[in-house]
Amino acid sequence: MYFFYPTNWKTGSKDQAKLDITYHTGNDLPPAVNISFFGKKETPRKVTSVSLNGEGVVYPLSNIRALYADTKKQLLRITTEGDRNTLVSLLEANPITLTAEIDGVSYTYTPEKNFNELKTEFLILLSY
Repeated sequence: MYFFYPTNWKTGSKDQAKLDITYHTGNDLPPAVNISFFGKKETPRKVTSVSLNGEGVVYPLSNIRALYADTKKQLLRITTEGDRNTLVSLLEANPITLTAEIDGVSYTYTPEKNFNELKTEFLILLSY
């Protein structure tokens, strides 16, 4: 199993998300992509679509389920599933962004530098 530790993602207007991925090696389980979305003034309520996007690659996330909401931190944590066969193609594409529709508004997030380091380690691991 490979775990992408939580990484911070931001929009140009400083909206924030935190993303982590669990990838099970040696079996057919889909990767679990968990994301915490932080609201500026209130807790996000409904995430209707989420995808990761690289140059020429769209990686839609499915089975969006809320894990919990924390109104004190104004966050909504969700879990989703990705396609294990196209995850490598996505991670090889640069740059990568996260798009989400939350409460009827579309957001595009970019990762902080440590996400690129984690994805490089993951791609090296899979090459063995």
